[in-house]
Amino acid sequence: MKNDLISNTSKRLPIVLCLDISPSMSMNKRIENLNAAIKLFYEELKKDPKVLNSVEVAVVTFSSNIEENTDFETLDFLANKTFSVVSGGTNLSLGILTSIKKIEDRLIELDNSDIDNYLPFLVLVTDGDPDQTDSQSNLEAAIQSVLHHCETSRSPERLIAPYIIGVGEQVAEASLNRFAEKFTGKAIIIDGDSSYQQNLFKELFAFISNSVKNSLKGTGDLKSLYESIQKTATKQTELIHKKRKLL
Repeated sequence: MKNDLISNTSKRLPIVLCLDISPSMSMNKRIENLNAAIKLFYEELKKDPKVLNSVEVAVVTFSSNIEENTDFETLDFLANKTFSVVSGGTNLSLGILTSIKKIEDRLIELDNSDIDNYLPFLVLVTDGDPDQTDSQSNLEAAIQSVLHHCETSRSPERLIAPYIIGVGEQVAEASLNRFAEKFTGKAIIIDGDSSYQQNLFKELFAFISNSVKNSLKGTGDLKSLYESIQKTATKQTELIHKKRKLL
């Protein structure tokens, strides 16, 4: 998308969707619910005219390996995008490290083209526990990479808002909480029966789309914008966890 930096000099908002497509995502219609939620995400965002020139989306899907790793594209890239499960395990660290590197590289490209950026977003969705295709050292590196981009005291222009979403009863909640501790405090967990998961997927992606639109209204102070979105996202996460206790 480098040529696009010449034809379109609008300020950019990069989003990476980092998605687990391992076999267990077929359980309880998780992959179908994810596809429906991403469709809603697209439909909500495209209502805002400012989105069309500024929001750019890339996709990283993973199982035992990286399955898809796209360039940043305009929002319309998601118009008819759907995901299917593949065989393999859950190499969570590889998915996250690939996604963070993708955002870092994009921010460098924007800098080199004298194009400013809004607050970038990382949206992780996984239903598994890192398995033998992963390693503890890689997992720790991935955690530290995410946390580094949540340090508001250093390099505000390199902040990333990470939405860490775990799906299902078997998800490694303790591991995911470490990724989320400097943004929403704990991971956002989608569990319960299939109908509840479907509704929560849609509710959550509608919320993220609103966060993106709020980011586009920012005045350029990325630290203040990050803290504002973080505060709202933390409250939303707390509400979701309260609902879980009532199931």
